[in-house]
Amino acid sequence: MARIAVIRHPETQANVERRYIAATDSPWTEEGRNQAKALVSFVEKARPDTVWSSPAPRALKAAHAATPCAVPLRVVEELQEIGFGAAEGLTFDEARSLGLEIRYLPSVPQAGTATVPEPTGEIAPGGERWEDFLARVRAVRNALIEADRTVCVFTHGGTGRALVASLLGLPPEAMWAFALPTGGVAEIAAERGHATLVRLFRPRADV
Repeated sequence: MARIAVIRHPETQANVERRYIAATDSPWTEEGRNQAKALVSFVEKARPDTVWSSPAPRALKAAHAATPCAVPLRVVEELQEIGFGAAEGLTFDEARSLGLEIRYLPSVPQAGTATVPEPTGEIAPGGERWEDFLARVRAVRNALIEADRTVCVFTHGGTGRALVASLLGLPPEAMWAFALPTGGVAEIAAERGHATLVRLFRPRADV
């Protein structure tokens, strides 16, 4: 059985300001530092065989702090947040004022059809294409299932939700059906290709 903990990095200043960031980094807030301490305690109790992390410092720093001695830490490029292109560093309102369209995954069927359209195109001008983003998330999902081990995965809001949806065998648009808060954890148990969400929560430093 594979035990997978999908972990969103601690709160950053960009999260507070609701800015789109992928490659750009942002420092943890005081709350983020508290969340990082709680994640150290959670990972210690989870006793992972390995820890995977996005290369972004806001996630990797937390992964380094939480990884127990003798447990390997693997940096996985595919765990990076979706690329926002020209919207990088902007809030939704700032992007809109510049005429930049943010294209989210469709969540309802098109008029006259019974199916949700396939996600295609850039999330914003010059950004990553949805189909490329979802392909790399599926690659991570497959590697985690095949590993058949206990793995703690440090990633981001968008990538984390898409990964959870993929692990559970849900359509991509299901990533909008739940929240993965900063410093939050989605615990998943997987066996023979089938996965179950055990719990979705934010650890506390005193637990």
